[in-house]
Amino acid sequence: MKPKEYIEKYNLSKGWRSAYQKDYLNDLTSELIAFCEYCKAENNLKGFDNAVRVIRQKWDAISNKIPYGLPENLWGYFFATTIAKLREELCPKQMQQRREENQRKREEYERIKRMREDERRMWDDMARQAFYEQLAMFSLFLQSIPTASFEFMKLSADASEEEIKKRYRELSVKMHPDMGGSQEEFVLLTEHKNKCLKWVQMKKKEE
Repeated sequence: MKPKEYIEKYNLSKGWRSAYQKDYLNDLTSELIAFCEYCKAENNLKGFDNAVRVIRQKWDAISNKIPYGLPENLWGYFFATTIAKLREELCPKQMQQRREENQRKREEYERIKRMREDERRMWDDMARQAFYEQLAMFSLFLQSIPTASFEFMKLSADASEEEIKKRYRELSVKMHPDMGGSQEEFVLLTEHKNKCLKWVQMKKKEE
């Protein structure tokens, strides 16, 4: 039947009527089967798809000619209950191949998705590591070698903790207020000694 004949047969000029759904879909099913024969759809998925395309075009033509069109979910129902079952009956091998191909595509999609997630985690880890390295360098910068303190105590920057303490004892004899030095000099000496010791202790922790 032509779209106009469907509209007249089921009195659709005023809109869709659910009371005619069963007979309407039965007519479409008969046409679909006829078109499948015409398109030689048996074991021919392309031919079957062509037959379905003709039915869909007729469906859309009917829907466009009646008020409010055909119900949106009615085609989905017709496809699931009629088209899909008929396709399985006529093209079982090709449908199995299509399912296997779709399964391969899903697996490939999941594989690529996992690979991208692994790459993203790797880059995140690298960025995090770079951040911590920069943070460590910045921390080291904030705690740079107290050059002035080592110079004040006449020691090299790689002096050991024992050497620092020994030099402190030697200088404190001269700078202590009780030994003829001044309180300011002794306090300054103590500050420089503490800075040198702190630097040495920090290096040991890093090692």
